[in-house]
Amino acid sequence: MESLFKDATQQQLKAALDVCAFRHRLILNNIANADTPGYKRKVLQFEEALREAEEKRASGAELERFVTEDQSPGRADGNNVSIDIESALLAENSMTYEAIVTMLSLRGRWLGVVLGEGGS
Repeated sequence: MESLFKDATQQQLKAALDVCAFRHRLILNNIANADTPGYKRKVLQFEEALREAEEKRASGAELERFVTEDQSPGRADGNNVSIDIESALLAENSMTYEAIVTMLSLRGRWLGVVLGEGGS
């Protein structure tokens, strides 16, 4: 019975949530440093981080190694954060996170229906 609740799909969805949450903090950090001279925006290598999170259940600080500095040219002060780009990425990441939460919720309801019907 426990395997119904801890299968590969659920583990993948939870790993994706962890990576999205990490990415969210990274984007917010970029926004917070938008006026810091010399700051280079940080970018998460999402697919690689997700693979690591799925395979090794990595999260938080363990995902730091998938963060790179964007070396694209920026303003005269050396900062390359664009509030518009970061805001769009934040919105996209939020939608991804919410979609995953919805999938987990629907999956939970589906399991409840299956278990409810199976017990009748």
